[in-house]
Amino acid sequence: MPKANDDRKPVGTAHCNDCGLTAAFYQVTKGKRRGYLYKRCPPPSAGGCGCDQSAGAVKQQRWLTEMQRTDEPMIEHPLNLAEPENVEVDETPENGADENLQTPEKSRGLLGIAGMAVVGLAAYFLS
Repeated sequence: MPKANDDRKPVGTAHCNDCGLTAAFYQVTKGKRRGYLYKRCPPPSAGGCGCDQSAGAVKQQRWLTEMQRTDEPMIEHPLNLAEPENVEVDETPENGADENLQTPEKSRGLLGIAGMAVVGLAAYFLS
């Protein structure tokens, strides 16, 4: 993909943990993701990992804390991630439910498939 024809300046730089090279951070200036950061490393052909436009809160927070700011002004971040926060992910299912149990939606889908198979087999053998 060709490089954008604009005069965007990086708002920060940092060492990329993925490719080991220096990454530049930019902010989206228009659209739904206005204010979000994106990371640009050298292209894969040069040993880098290219562009990362992840918009998850955890990654955005990590980029904000890891990057060394440049003199370029920043747009206010839409997630208001001014101060670092520890984000914990709860991996246990709600209400102590076993994650292997089927939800009613899955059960109905399986019953529908089984019903269609029975009707198909009956039509095959009765014709």
